[in-house]
Amino acid sequence: MKHLSAFQTAELILIPLTFFFSQIIIILFGLEIIGENTWILMGIPIGIGVLVAIVLLVVVNNAVTINEFRQLEVMFRIITIIGGILFILILGIQIVFQITGILIFSLLTLVISIIGDIMTFQCISFLLRYILTQDHLELSEHQQ
Repeated sequence: MKHLSAFQTAELILIPLTFFFSQIIIILFGLEIIGENTWILMGIPIGIGVLVAIVLLVVVNNAVTINEFRQLEVMFRIITIIGGILFILILGIQIVFQITGILIFSLLTLVISIIGDIMTFQCISFLLRYILTQDHLELSEHQQ
C-alpha cells in the first residue's frame, strides 16, 4: 500500500464522521417536520441502508481489491454519480405520480443511507488496512 498523505488520512477520518453527524441531523430534521413517526419512516430506511451497504461491500470487496487511495476515490465518484441519478429519479417519480412527500422522504433517506454507509465502511476498512500494513512494515524493519 502506498503512503497516505495527511490530507488523505484526514479524508478517511472525516468522511465517516460527517456521515454519522448527517444521519443525526436527518433524524432531528425529520422529528421536527414529521414528528414521532420519524423513527419508523426514517429509522427503517436507515437500517435497511446499512444492510444493503454491507451486502454491496461484501460483493464489491470480493470482486475488487482496493489497495490505493485513488481506487477508493474512483469508487466514491461512481457511487456518488449513481446516488445522484437515483435521487433525481425518485424526485422525478414524485413529480410525475404526485406521491406524498413522506414516502419520497423515506426513499431519499434510504439512498443517502446506502451511499453514506458504503463510503463510511470503505473509509474505515481502508484506513484499518493501511494502519495494519504500516505496523507490519515497521515490525519487519525493526526485526532486520
